[in-house]
Amino acid sequence: MEKMKCAIVQDLIPSYVDEICSDATRECVEEHIKGCGECRQMIELCKNHVTSGKKIEQRELDGLKKIKRIGQFKGQICCGLALFLMVSFAMNVFVVGDASSDAMHTPVFIACLILILVSGAGYTKRTEMGGTQNGRKSAGGGILLLCVLSMVIGVYMLGLNVSVIKMIVDGKSDFWGMELLKVGPFLTKQVLVGYVIFMGFFLYDLFRIYRQGKDGNWLLCLHTTGCFLMLQFMIWMRRMDTIETLLPSVLCMTAFTLLFGVLGIAVSIVMGDYVKRRMN
Repeated sequence: MEKMKCAIVQDLIPSYVDEICSDATRECVEEHIKGCGECRQMIELCKNHVTSGKKIEQRELDGLKKIKRIGQFKGQICCGLALFLMVSFAMNVFVVGDASSDAMHTPVFIACLILILVSGAGYTKRTEMGGTQNGRKSAGGGILLLCVLSMVIGVYMLGLNVSVIKMIVDGKSDFWGMELLKVGPFLTKQVLVGYVIFMGFFLYDLFRIYRQGKDGNWLLCLHTTGCFLMLQFMIWMRRMDTIETLLPSVLCMTAFTLLFGVLGIAVSIVMGDYVKRRMN
C-alpha cells in the first residue's frame, strides 16, 4: 500500500515542482513527503534539474544578448566612421576647396560603402517582422517615398548641371534669367542643399536602424551615393574641364559614382537576405 502511494505521488511530482497542480494535490504531496524520504529526495532532484535548466537557458540568452550588443557596437562604430569621412570630405569640398578633392572622391566614397556593408552584417538580423499589416504597409510606403525623393533630387541636380553645361557650350550669357556670373553661386547653393537633404536622409536611416530596430543598410548605401553625387558636382564646378570635354566628363563621373552606389546597394541586399536565411 505504501509503494502504491509513492507511485501515485511520484507521478504528481513534476506538476508539483512546476507549481501547476491544484492546492489539494500540493497538500497531498507535502503530507506524504513528511514521512517518505525517497519521495522527498526525488522532489529535490527535480527542483535542482529545473533550476539548472533555467540557468543554462539564461546563460544562452545572455550569450545571445552579448553577441547582439557586439554586433550593434560594431555597426555603430563602422557607421560612425563612414559619417565622419563623409562630413570631413564635405568640409574639404565646400569650405576648404582643396584641389586634392578630385583625386580623393572615389577612394573616400568606396571606403564609406565598405564601412556600411561591414556594419550591415551586425544589424541586418535585427529586422522586426512584427506589427500589424497596416503598420508594415505604412513603413514600406515611407521607404518607397524616401527612395522616390532621393531619385527626384538626383535627377534634378544632374539635369541642372547638364543645363548649365549646355549654356556654356552654346555660348549663352544667361541661365533662367540670371547673368553668367550669378549662375555659379546659384548652382553651388543648389548642390549644398542637395547634400544637406541626402545627409538628413542618411541620419534618419541610422535612427531607424539603431532606435527602431529596422533593416536598412541598403538605404544607407543609397543616400551615401546621393551625398557623394552632390560632392562630385561641386568638384566639377571647381575643376571645370575644357568646353569640348565638359559634358562627357560630368556624365562619366556621374555614371562612375552611380555604378559603385548600385553595386553597394546590391551587395547590401544580398548580405541582408543571406543573414535572414541563416537566422531562419
